[in-house]
Amino acid sequence: MEEARKLKGEREANNELMGIKVDVDFQAMVEVEREKLAAKKAHALADSMKISVCFKKRPIFHHELADGEIDVVTVRNPKITIHDCKFKVDGVTKMIDN
Repeated sequence: MEEARKLKGEREANNELMGIKVDVDFQAMVEVEREKLAAKKAHALADSMKISVCFKKRPIFHHELADGEIDVVTVRNPKITIHDCKFKVDGVTKMIDN
């Protein structure tokens, strides 16, 4: 527990130095969810598929990070995951819907 508090404090200090005001708990939860996702598959040509969906993801801007936004879109070919940061009904417990 003490180590978790220390890591959270270090992450908060690092974000503060970078001018980022994001919720470090949600930030860590999104990183854990990204690690759980399968590795990217090799690129397949659109000619070899019946349906092709294109997705262009822009990087998150610095002013969005300063406003507390988190990059919640993970692209791993052929899957796109949106990590929706939410609070449970009690209003305190944090969770992520993918």
